[in-house]
Amino acid sequence: MPIITINNGPLEYLAAEGIAVPHCFTTRVGGVSQGHLASLNIGVHRGDDPENVAENYRRLGEALGFSHLVLTRQTHSDIIRTVDLSDADKGLTQDAWPECDGLITNTPGLALAVFTADCTPILLHDPVTGAVGAVHAGWRGTAADIAGKAVRAMEAEFGCDPANICAAIGPNIGQ
Repeated sequence: MPIITINNGPLEYLAAEGIAVPHCFTTRVGGVSQGHLASLNIGVHRGDDPENVAENYRRLGEALGFSHLVLTRQTHSDIIRTVDLSDADKGLTQDAWPECDGLITNTPGLALAVFTADCTPILLHDPVTGAVGAVHAGWRGTAADIAGKAVRAMEAEFGCDPANICAAIGPNIGQ
């Protein structure tokens, strides 16, 4: 499925044409971070001012329409977590985030975030049930079938039919 560039105010991000819910693969354009982290840094462990990171997330939320967010403490595993509003808005302290490399939910307005660099982001959406998933697929997770496990978890948790689930593979190994 094609990946397109979207400009929304000062933000520039990428989106998959076949995923019908708000989503993005971030770029570095449109944030407030400075120096080597300019401009849309959303990584909290890179030495950026936490206020800048919070503002960058606020801008993303405004652009995409999400009001709640779940972040992950990734371990290059095949762990999938089902999350809801009780898991959201834990702040920018990694210790508060669930340890996993994949998140699934059927809670409207709840954004799921995974971090990638040379690993691959995979977004999942079932337009019938409204369930979504976000997967960080490094080589270990990929070898352990993390994407397949996320689909099976969506099937078990939300009654998704795998045939209905749309998947988008996001950019990796670069900006």
